[in-house]
Amino acid sequence: MTPRSIITIGNFDGVHCGHRQILSRASHWAKNNDAQIIVITFDPHPMSVLKPELAPQRLCNANRREAILKDLGADEVHFYKPEKQLLQLEPEDFVVQMVERYNPAVWIEGDDFHFGKNRRGNIQLLQELGQQHQFEVDIVPTCDVTLTNCHIVRASSSIIRWLIEQGRVADARIVMQRPFTFESVVVQGEKVGRTIGFPTINLDLELLKDHQIPKLGVYSGRATFQNSGSYAAAISIGIKPTFGIKQLCIEAHLLDCNKDLYSQQVQLEFHQWIRDQYPFPSIQHLKAQLKRDVQQIRNLSKAQHDQPMIAEILKQPSGMNA
Repeated sequence: MTPRSIITIGNFDGVHCGHRQILSRASHWAKNNDAQIIVITFDPHPMSVLKPELAPQRLCNANRREAILKDLGADEVHFYKPEKQLLQLEPEDFVVQMVERYNPAVWIEGDDFHFGKNRRGNIQLLQELGQQHQFEVDIVPTCDVTLTNCHIVRASSSIIRWLIEQGRVADARIVMQRPFTFESVVVQGEKVGRTIGFPTINLDLELLKDHQIPKLGVYSGRATFQNSGSYAAAISIGIKPTFGIKQLCIEAHLLDCNKDLYSQQVQLEFHQWIRDQYPFPSIQHLKAQLKRDVQQIRNLSKAQHDQPMIAEILKQPSGMNA
């Protein structure tokens, strides 16, 4: 007989704070039941089959999603292809299939969970089926977060996509509780930056073709390579209007780095919006602005580096007598 498990099902794109709460609750149940946590998800998104024209852009690729979920406590992450035969199962039949394969002791979901054909299944039906098939249903309430403008929003992959589309990567970071990140490979670019004193790495856009792209502009961030270190980065997403280049380009000037990084895999984090992209009247005006951008990003990077150190110092006893 299949060992009992703790299961949760969803798209988990972006793996935001609501997903984190589900995994935290799953860890509690797993300890109490001596069971493994199994996350069941889809790749690609089911909408790519049901209504391809409405399929959302990815927030991260499948490998990164799996790595994040396992970091949060999942023992296994099972990816299902969203085939029509699976998506057209009636809710009751879908639950039977999950029970036969995973033998759940507890099934954990958010309070807006729907499943089965036409999303007919809901939390109430899942609870009824739980009684029938001998598993508990644990419902995790909505995760609300406060953005930098003090607006309170419900954590969701949809709100993350909207924030990124608006260039609000700092707010996206609040919802995800980690920076929005691209994973790609460094490729040859136009080498324009090198001619004006600001060499850049260029990302392979083919690997990001179905990903959510931030609003065109300049961002602060960080580029990390498996064997070549990690560097503060001035990131540009745009078409290089000053040089008349119309093709979309995602590139980053790495602070204090002069290594040859071609063909290396890179994780590029987006930390903060800096400015819009716009054409400059001359190369000298562009260079002057890039210097200001780099200095601002250097200051931001130093501040982010110092914050944990300051917090740690403040935790230390003062050593002074009252």
